[in-house]
Amino acid sequence: MDHADKVDQDAVLRARTMLLGSGRLSLGQQIEAYRVLSVVSPLAYLPKLTEALLSYGYAPEVRDQPELQLARHAEAADTASR
Repeated sequence: MDHADKVDQDAVLRARTMLLGSGRLSLGQQIEAYRVLSVVSPLAYLPKLTEALLSYGYAPEVRDQPELQLARHAEAADTASR
């Protein structure tokens, strides 16, 4: 069984719809969508997930939360290595 079989297809559809929508997504929403889609299309979405996680690590809303910054950067490094 490959990873794509384990993914909720409704979640994949929601993620694709979010990304294709006309509105601007927050970094958190982008990360949520890329996490889902990186399971079914890793070559396309792992780089996007890595970039979004790195950006979120520098976002103003986490500037005073070093533990959250570190977690996002650690996840970005793990994602990039996949």
